[in-house]
Amino acid sequence: MRRYLLLIAFSWSFCTAALAQTMPEDEAVQPEDEAVLSIDSTQVQSMDSTQMQVGIVDTQIQLITRTYGDSIVLRWAVEDYATWRYLCRVGVDVLRYSSADQLDADTIATRLRPLTLEQFRQRYPQTDSLAWLAAGMLYDKNGLKPTATKNPAGTLGSLYEIYQEQQMRLGYAILASEWRRDLADALAMRAVDRTAKSGQTYEYMVRPSQVDTTGQFIIRTAHIPELKNERYKPEPLTATLSDSLITENTIQLWWPRDHYSTYEMERRKKGETTWQRVSNQPIAILSSPYGNTEDPTAAETTSETAGRGSYVDRVPSTGIYEYRLRAHDAFGDLTDPSPVHTVNVRDITPPKAPDITLIVIDRRDPEDLSKGVYATFYFRKDTMEADYVGFYPVYFHEKITKGEWQRFSDQMLSPTDTTLTIDVTGYSTGMVAAAAVDTAGNVGYSMAKMIRLVDVRPPGVPQNLKATTNTETDEEGNMMGTITLTWEMPEGDDDISSYEILFANDSTHRFVLASEDRITECRFVDTVDVTANQKYIYYKVRAIDYSSNIGPETPLLQVIRPTLIPPVAAHIDSSRVDDRGVHQVWVVSDEHFVARHLVYRKLEREEKWTLLRVCDADSLNALGSKLRFDDVPPYNREDRYLYAIESVSYSQVSTTSLAVSVRWEGDALFDFPIRLLGDYIEKEKETRLVWEIDGVPPYSGTWYYCVYRQGEKDSRPKFLMSVKPDERSHSDWLLRPGEQATYYVKIKYKDGRESRPSNTVTVKRAKE
Repeated sequence: MRRYLLLIAFSWSFCTAALAQTMPEDEAVQPEDEAVLSIDSTQVQSMDSTQMQVGIVDTQIQLITRTYGDSIVLRWAVEDYATWRYLCRVGVDVLRYSSADQLDADTIATRLRPLTLEQFRQRYPQTDSLAWLAAGMLYDKNGLKPTATKNPAGTLGSLYEIYQEQQMRLGYAILASEWRRDLADALAMRAVDRTAKSGQTYEYMVRPSQVDTTGQFIIRTAHIPELKNERYKPEPLTATLSDSLITENTIQLWWPRDHYSTYEMERRKKGETTWQRVSNQPIAILSSPYGNTEDPTAAETTSETAGRGSYVDRVPSTGIYEYRLRAHDAFGDLTDPSPVHTVNVRDITPPKAPDITLIVIDRRDPEDLSKGVYATFYFRKDTMEADYVGFYPVYFHEKITKGEWQRFSDQMLSPTDTTLTIDVTGYSTGMVAAAAVDTAGNVGYSMAKMIRLVDVRPPGVPQNLKATTNTETDEEGNMMGTITLTWEMPEGDDDISSYEILFANDSTHRFVLASEDRITECRFVDTVDVTANQKYIYYKVRAIDYSSNIGPETPLLQVIRPTLIPPVAAHIDSSRVDDRGVHQVWVVSDEHFVARHLVYRKLEREEKWTLLRVCDADSLNALGSKLRFDDVPPYNREDRYLYAIESVSYSQVSTTSLAVSVRWEGDALFDFPIRLLGDYIEKEKETRLVWEIDGVPPYSGTWYYCVYRQGEKDSRPKFLMSVKPDERSHSDWLLRPGEQATYYVKIKYKDGRESRPSNTVTVKRAKE
């Protein structure tokens, strides 16, 4: 049956939350009893293809069976939503022919149809999320409407969106029927022949109970011939498990995709005889590229595990564990377990490395200081782990070690050693650290320290030289311009002592030092005249190391001088609001001295603007000076939102546009866990309710708890009482002797937002 199911790229957590607790009262797929009409599959199959017209649904009921010796189970489904809804309304007949008598049929079921909504309510509590998922696929009225599609209503694209949403409903219904046998019965997708005799051969047919008189539905009868009733042998599961240790005592297991929809993971410690099921709910393989895990803190599945089954398990301690899988098939049976997979969960926590407290350089050749160079390292470690083996020094240099940390010495020091002398002749200034090792092979590193050695090699060219301009007022009230230069250290050089900044008013002029002071940071602020009759100023930077070697200069940087001219204000091009947010396009200034554009938003009655985005002006100019953005503002039903654009020059002179006003309300329903407990206190003659929450509700504003109660004579829960946020209990004196009532709690905000209901609690008062 799995080959008729659409691959649905949603997680299990979405499936269980897909249906709201409150269901429509009046809709049911079953009509009043009508005369049952027979249908002959040969009549349908003999129709000429020229008789088929646009809009006619021609489909086949897909049927599979399983024999158990004392009974036979039939499972069926159809491939399209329209046919399914038709069969839910008219029902199906299940017929059986025995090998001894091929003339008369035994009727296994007549007009077999899904439970009504009221029957679902009577049979399943609201906490049974999977049952209410199945009910929602039949009765939820919040399906996709033509007016809510991405494509315009009435177009082919809009119709296809609705078709996909309906096919998704059918897919979820089939999934629910495969995961639980009772839901297959509730959805009228299963029948059990309990009168079939062991060893006897039978023939089964499943057909619509009523022919469609409009001629729009041609549904072919399903037929299984010569089925011998033998004892069922569970299928072996051949899936091979693989694993990866992702964090301390946490394992990710995965296995190849196959034709099963859900799995159960079992675990035991090696040497134990009893298997423990560790998956709290069935593990589904969906089409998401990130797999499926029950641990929300687990890392995303890599491309190697994409499209496979995946499960993350946290074990209580290190050791050797064994895992195996079982799969749920379309009949609700579990397969035999997969081959056992063994995982060695070892210690992956490294020891704390000793700190390098001092490095002493000894130059033993007075005539050539570059020869006979030794370094003595001093170490200190305050604590000793039980599994600590020892440590060794490591060295890093971009060129010498090719960008990797390498051992500075082959000698492994004991945990109590505090000094080590190494010949460092030929090494350059670099970084050193201590690496500590434990019995499991884990390595921990200390903070790196610089080892300074004399060299004659000049530093490299500083990288990524950039400039930002601004204007400000000096102490005498005069306007002046500032240019802030920033850059990065030369790649591979970590012994830089200072930098020199050179400037000129023309690229052909002689460059001079911008400052006589020693520049030690990768930043310099130059003050320039805002009235100078020059558009540009030019800069270069070079590095000097601790050995006074001067490196080459950076490429010439051309900078626009600061100006006091304000940018042209941006103006709105288009503004649109839909259920996904606010969508706007603005036309912004393309002037060469404009540096960036800032997008702001605020409520009409607020004073403070919120910065949403900063856009580079050059990038927008390349796109035709159009600034496009989409925004999802916070929920609000009482006020409108204002949007504005501030255009800022390189000199920090800005111009703000006129504000554009829009209204956007947002979603009124949100998730927030509430755990409700309740009992009847006989001594006090009252029902006592208490509840717990984790943290605080996600939104600001006035809110309170609402308590709902459904008594035995109530058709639906009724509002009982509101409770202040600092109170989490309520007493109810309405129960009479022998009566019971069901309660739940939700959070409501004054502005209309509300949380989903808590779990329900049923309390019964004893008879007097």
